Amino acid sequence: MFLAACQPPTKKDALDVSFDELSDQLGSIEVKAVPFDELAGNTRAEKLLYQAGVVNQTKTAMLVIFDTQIKTMRMAGNEEMADQLSANRSLLMAALDEEMPSMIADAGRLYEKYLTPEEIERLIVLHTDPAMQKMIVNQPKLSRDMLPVGEAFGMRAGARYEKALREKAAE
Repeated sequence: MFLAACQPPTKKDALDVSFDELSDQLGSIEVKAVPFDELAGNTRAEKLLYQAGVVNQTKTAMLVIFDTQIKTMRMAGNEEMADQLSANRSLLMAALDEEMPSMIADAGRLYEKYLTPEEIERLIVLHTDPAMQKMIVNQPKLSRDMLPVGEAFGMRAGARYEKALREKAAE
């Protein structure tokens, strides 16, 4: 069905669909609070993106997507490709690191297109707040700890969706 990835595996052999490897990788993303003037970036908008934790949020999202792809392949019975992807996570992270400055430059131009210089400055001040810095530094750990919350949500939403489909079919 539509939300098959949220359902338990249907194969007889139990598949490893745990978040252990992903949790370890998310927990290893290191985030440091750095003074604004020491941040990478050529413009104030680019520095804002680094300050706001966009690099680590992007890495987190890519790891979750990559992990989901691996699990989906395993559930579909394509163990060989899943093993290959799993074994090459470090290549994904290296590719992300290499491409990140150009993504930040592109995003910075978009910020400059839609935000005034004064608004960018206000956002810089906001992201300098100690509470915001603490949230940014802890974002990878928050993402890691949200994995079981998201999984439970997906299971409940999938069950509701399938119930609604059954009720609609019974009409």
